Amino acid sequence: MLLHWVGAGLVVGGTALLGQVYARDLHRRPAELQAVRTALQMLETEIDYGASPLPVAMRRVARFGREPARELFSVAAEILDHGGGGGAGEAWSAAVRRVEPGTAWAAGDVEILLALGPCLGGSHREDQLRHLRLCMERLSAAEAEARSAAARNARLARHLGFLGGIALVLLVL
Repeated sequence: MLLHWVGAGLVVGGTALLGQVYARDLHRRPAELQAVRTALQMLETEIDYGASPLPVAMRRVARFGREPARELFSVAAEILDHGGGGGAGEAWSAAVRRVEPGTAWAAGDVEILLALGPCLGGSHREDQLRHLRLCMERLSAAEAEARSAAARNARLARHLGFLGGIALVLLVL
């Protein structure tokens, strides 16, 4: 009988933990989007006022950025330095695709970042700055939506994890 109670406790604990993990990912997404948006603001400053070459600017941004923006800009700079000559847009797109699996980004967030790629390094400074600002605005809207979704759904995920475990134990008993 004691073994049944231990098993029930493990099931409830496991499903409650799953709910906690899902809720944590809901809260991670807005923070990650804010980090990328802040890094893009730093890149904008580097391009506009520093007039730095793109690989140098990306390395500087990577040095001061938070994860996952640090990794994103670091990978993009590395690809630009050692890449096969595909240009800044292809380096950016490759970096987004390489970093994305370890993030809490939604598909729409990745699309926003990928849309920036063709505009980097392929046009004059003012056009690049305009596209950077547009990307930051779109990321800001996605961040606001992510914060709203996290506020709505994180608590629900925690409770459903716990209550789902209790329901599963009751069904098995």
